[in-house]
Amino acid sequence: MPVPSSRHAQIAPRRGRVSHCTDFARYLPDPGSSAWGLRVLAGGRTHIPPNIPYPPAGHPDDHALTWPHLRTIDEYQYILLTRGRGRFRSEATGEISITTPCVLLLFPGMGHSFQPDIKTGWNEYWLAFRGEIPDRLRAEGILDHRHPVHAVGRSQVVADQIGETLDRLATDPHGKEGLLAAECLALLAHLQDAKRQVSDPVSAARVLRAIARLEEINVPDVRLGSLARDLGVSSAHLRRMIKDHTGLSPKHYQQAVRIVHAKRLLRNPHLGVATVAERLGFASPFHFSRLFKRMTGVPPSAWQRED
Repeated sequence: MPVPSSRHAQIAPRRGRVSHCTDFARYLPDPGSSAWGLRVLAGGRTHIPPNIPYPPAGHPDDHALTWPHLRTIDEYQYILLTRGRGRFRSEATGEISITTPCVLLLFPGMGHSFQPDIKTGWNEYWLAFRGEIPDRLRAEGILDHRHPVHAVGRSQVVADQIGETLDRLATDPHGKEGLLAAECLALLAHLQDAKRQVSDPVSAARVLRAIARLEEINVPDVRLGSLARDLGVSSAHLRRMIKDHTGLSPKHYQQAVRIVHAKRLLRNPHLGVATVAERLGFASPFHFSRLFKRMTGVPPSAWQRED
């Protein structure tokens, strides 16, 4: 199992009380499902100095950790770890050595255990949550229990976000269910965004140039082989970079961009389907109409009348 690592400077919340306060944990009542699709249940901050046994006392018995035994919980947990190093193990991953800063994402029903190195300790900033939105993200593979450890590098925005959320939780969370849910979801989105980031600046520039070419709406279909040669990479490598960055293959990304523009152009009653197809670089109105119907469920002429 590869070891997540970071060569970057350590991060920590820069604003609010959490970056300076003593340890705390707050557990909120759980009345069940939430209209927001996600409910924050608890959160806190724990400072683990070097040469101190782990875990500290004070957490509920059903959340106790005893390395190397696996603990199972009935909620998701998002844990930002800063300063130091440690180890993690789960049923899905086996044992992983981890360095900070990183995020542990824990899943309901997934046996796991973790602890800091006794020589370094670490700082924990954590949120517990559950809801239909994280369940759906898990079902679709966006949140993956097989990859629970995420290096965050210099992502200071993650530290500031969780710091502000914990400030809210520590002071007055009542009536703030929607804000807490949105902030927790933003933290999950940052993890997804981090997976799509390209660490090599040259590769990052190449993928952005490729995407810009795919977004040109008045040219014929971009040939991936020609585009790859222009950028100095293989077709397979370019296809993988674009898929990692956009979530779509190059062909499907270009098609999706064209359909977005087609909907905008079809709002103009003076533009016929053939004119729109020509402006978007399609070989013929037939090819345009076929793709539009496949992606929207209706032909462009019907969509124009309904709009």
